Amino acid sequence: MHFVGDLHMPLHATTNDDRGGNCVPVYFFWRKPHAVKDSFAPNLHFIWDVAILELDMDGADPSEYATFLSQTFAADFPNWRAAGIHVDDWAWESHDLAETVVYGHLSPDIPVEKPVDVHTCADDNNIGQRMMDLHVSAGEKYQQVAAPVVRKRLAQAGVRLALILNDAAATAASQSTAAN
Repeated sequence: MHFVGDLHMPLHATTNDDRGGNCVPVYFFWRKPHAVKDSFAPNLHFIWDVAILELDMDGADPSEYATFLSQTFAADFPNWRAAGIHVDDWAWESHDLAETVVYGHLSPDIPVEKPVDVHTCADDNNIGQRMMDLHVSAGEKYQQVAAPVVRKRLAQAGVRLALILNDAAATAASQSTAAN
């Protein structure tokens, strides 16, 4: 389940040698970024994993929000199911969204980093501090672009996880029948 969810999170399908956005400190609405151990808070990864969704939920409980997603995307469910299980396609969707939305709507633009191994935000000539010096911000305009992407990716992840689980159950059932 975790893998399917992560696969639909754009920062898990791209790299700018910034540890999936963990080394990109972000001014998010009123929150000012600050160093926390080997990372920053808030950072780009956190706002995509947590903050954008929580702000979009506007106090709704998970069940209420799931109902909202089901109603919002009900017309898309048949097409997503009919497309089948294509994990590579799902990863490329996330990659494209990372480039066009996640990084593409930040202010200011983040430079493309040279490929190097980055294990902490101090690596790659202190990438975290270099990103901090850019004063990257994501406010209301960013939220308005990002929230619909988060909604759709959550809904797709749910439908696609169901496809995988149903396929696994059908395979197990046919193997059990064949064994008897």
